[in-house]
Amino acid sequence: CALPILQTLFSVGGRTLVVADLLVQPNDPCLENVSLRDAVNEFHFTPVALGDRIIRSIDELHTDETLKVGDRLTIVAELADLERLLQRISKASGER
Repeated sequence: CALPILQTLFSVGGRTLVVADLLVQPNDPCLENVSLRDAVNEFHFTPVALGDRIIRSIDELHTDETLKVGDRLTIVAELADLERLLQRISKASGER
């Protein structure tokens, strides 16, 4: 699974948020060939960029848009949701 590269950490309204880059890796069970909408729904993050393309609204995403190896996804997420993604990454890495 993609290990996040943290860009920044900040607090808004008592919630800790992170901005992170995720790079989709080969055989990534969390993100490879997963629709971006499904990833958003499962991991509760907001995508802000896919590669060099800025995502201003989730409505901009095509329903069939899937993440591919090499895609760099920039997200904003609550720290707890990123931790849940990291736990999933750790579990998937241990299964290989």
